[in-house]
Amino acid sequence: MVVGAVNVDLILRVPNLPAPGQSVIGGELSRAEGGKGANQAVAAARVGASAHLVAAVGASDGAESLAALAAEGVHVEGVEHVAAPTGRAIIFVDDAGENQIAIAPAANAFLSADHVAAALGCCA
Repeated sequence: MVVGAVNVDLILRVPNLPAPGQSVIGGELSRAEGGKGANQAVAAARVGASAHLVAAVGASDGAESLAALAAEGVHVEGVEHVAAPTGRAIIFVDDAGENQIAIAPAANAFLSADHVAAALGCCA
């Protein structure tokens, strides 16, 4: 069982990371499913574990993230749907592989201890 974040990652590959106040032109934008908890659950499922995720996603925009997790073999019954958007991460990655990440936790901030306790009962 993994308790953690689910995010939609917006990844911008750039030649170099911007310095404070600097704009970097160029690069390629992509979208990926992410979040530390979601990534760990996917990794566990890929090596054959029965991976159950306890997390929170937006009730109005979390379906795509949950479908992607389920397609990887992650059990998503322990994911709560809340009245906030699914978390977002903006990730800059330069040509050397270094990154800068900023996260808006959104739905992740609404995962409660009560929900985790309830999920332990349903998924253990």
